[in-house]
Amino acid sequence: DDKPHDRLAAMAVRVQLDAFTKVKKAIDNMVEELKQQQKEEVDHKAQCTAELGDNEKMTYETKETLQDLEDKIGALEAAIQKATEGIAAAKEEIARMEVEVKKAGEVREAE
Repeated sequence: DDKPHDRLAAMAVRVQLDAFTKVKKAIDNMVEELKQQQKEEVDHKAQCTAELGDNEKMTYETKETLQDLEDKIGALEAAIQKATEGIAAAKEEIARMEVEVKKAGEVREAE
């Protein structure tokens, strides 16, 4: 016997199952979206970590290059200073020799 009450109960069960199926599907979709977001975040973090490593390496190399250039500048400045002092000493020696040559010339003329 199919009583109206039994049919109503069966219909209520079907409606509940259908609603539960929709909720379960929505939850499954949310879980998939969250997994995708998590994967994207992990990939993004890996990319940022790699870029940070590259930046740190580049910064280190740039500092090393800068230090090398500063050392070379210091050496060149010292060489320039030494050359300048050598030129000044040579000019003094030339001036002294010119005075001696002039004196020697005057001595010869006086003789």
